[in-house]
Parts: sequence; C-alpha cells; structure tokens
Amino acid sequence: ADAFPYFDTYLKTARHPIFEDYSSIKSDTLLPRVAYWATLSAYNANHPENALKYIDEAIEGADENLRVSLQEYKVRCYEVLKTDSLRMQNLIIGTKLYPSHDYFFLHLMDDYVQQKKFEEGIALCDTMLQKVGNRSIYWYGRSQVHLANNDFDETIRTANEALKCDSLMADGYYNKGIAYLNKAVKFAETACNDVRNPKCQKDRKVLMGLYREAKQPMEMLRKLAPNDKERWGMPLYRIYLNLNMGAEFAEIEQIVNAQ
Repeated sequence: ADAFPYFDTYLKTARHPIFEDYSSIKSDTLLPRVAYWATLSAYNANHPENALKYIDEAIEGADENLRVSLQEYKVRCYEVLKTDSLRMQNLIIGTKLYPSHDYFFLHLMDDYVQQKKFEEGIALCDTMLQKVGNRSIYWYGRSQVHLANNDFDETIRTANEALKCDSLMADGYYNKGIAYLNKAVKFAETACNDVRNPKCQKDRKVLMGLYREAKQPMEMLRKLAPNDKERWGMPLYRIYLNLNMGAEFAEIEQIVNAQ
C-alpha cells in the first residue's frame, strides 16, 4: 500500500506533457518494470482499481511467465469489481494466449455451464483438445457441460475419456456416477411397476443395472475424496437402498444422518 504511490508518481511523471519530446523517456527500460511493480503492489494491497491502472503496460514489457500471472490478476480484479463482461472477455483472452494455464479454462468453463452456454463450452473443450492435447481436464469440462445439459450418455462417455487420461480424477468419477444415477431415476419414472406385467421384470433388470453402474464410480469417489461426503453420501445412500445392500446401506445412513 505504501509502495504504490511512488510507482504511480514515477509513471505519471513520465507521461506528463512536459516530457513529451524527451527521447530518454520513451526509451526508459524501467517504465514496464515500474508498471509491473505498481500493479503487483496494488494487487497485494487489495486495490483492484489501482492494479488495473498500469497492468497493460506491465504485460507488454513482461516475459511470458509474468504475463500469465498478470492476465490472471486482470481477471481476478474484474471479479472483485464485479465487472462481469470484462472478466469473461479476459478469461477468453487468457485461454487463447496461455492455453496451458488451466486457471482461464476452468473459470471460463464454470461461466459457460452456469450461464447454460453449452455450445460455447463444448467448442472451448474441443479447441483445447486440439491446441494443447489429450488432457483429462478438457474431457472433464466436456462431461460437465453434458451433465448440466442432462445428456447423461455423453456425460458418461466423456467422463470415461477423462479417466483414461487420469485414473485418479475424483471429479471424473463423480460425473460418471451421477450420470448413471440420474439415468436410473429418469428410467424409474416410466418403468413398469405392475408385477403381473412381464415388462416389469425386464424394466427392473435395466434399472438395477443402472444403479450397479453408478455404484463403482461413486465408491471410487469416496475412496479418492473421503472427506467429500456431500457429493458421495446421498448418491451412495440411494444406490445401496435400491440395490438392497443392507450392511452398506446401514453404514452410509449413519454418515448421511450425521451431516
């Protein structure tokens, strides 16, 4: 907080009309460095307006590693200032300029899913898969879009692709398990319940198959993220209940009731 006014004075002085014709000012190599220091000091002091004041100059004069951080600072500052359009605009710029820096991709995907911009989300994942390569995070992003769009078969397919890249990806197991569980719930709505009808036994077999498919990924999620009870607790409760797994259901019931 104490440093910023000094850097600000330096930069404002260099811009003063009285120095307009001084070539030494135009060739001053300290200017982009001071712009970076000004940005950093304001950002660390939680003054987003001041952090944005010289950030473009700082980016222009920085090396690539610093540019990535500064672009992230821009997004974070616009988020604090609740300037949503500029925040999203700079997330898009970040994914294009620094595709390997996952911060931009993850936050942009969250925005697309929340705003139900499913086509944009799919297009972004496909672009990243082509540009960066076959990474679990991009397949996971695709599965997240399909899950939000209630396309459960595609959710499962793309979650499987994510798990091929990273077999320990807890989020991939969650999406796969919850998609199978949602398929089961949806199927149950129209399944035959008349035990006298031969179709009833067939439908029940399909329904139990969906719950069994949901069981493995949800149990794997529990193993990988034992403290994340909010995500695996109720799904496993429903799975064990419908599969008539007495001991497992009793245990999970205690966990759910204790939350």
